Amino acid sequence: MKVGDLVTWQKPWRRGERDAKAYGLVIGTDMMGQLGEKRLWLVVKWFNGKTERAPEWLLASRVRVISESR
Repeated sequence: MKVGDLVTWQKPWRRGERDAKAYGLVIGTDMMGQLGEKRLWLVVKWFNGKTERAPEWLLASRVRVISESR
């Protein structure tokens, strides 16, 4: 995943939720962590306006790219 990718995430189903899918856009990256252990974090802006920061490896395990940036 990289900045500009359009992504989707199938959230776990919960009673009362109408749409368990979320769509978003990767809008940025950050290097976070202790010295010598910095890792890439991705910033995703979801369709509902919520912005989420997550380590790239964690986000990659939950999120699927549906359209790559050029």
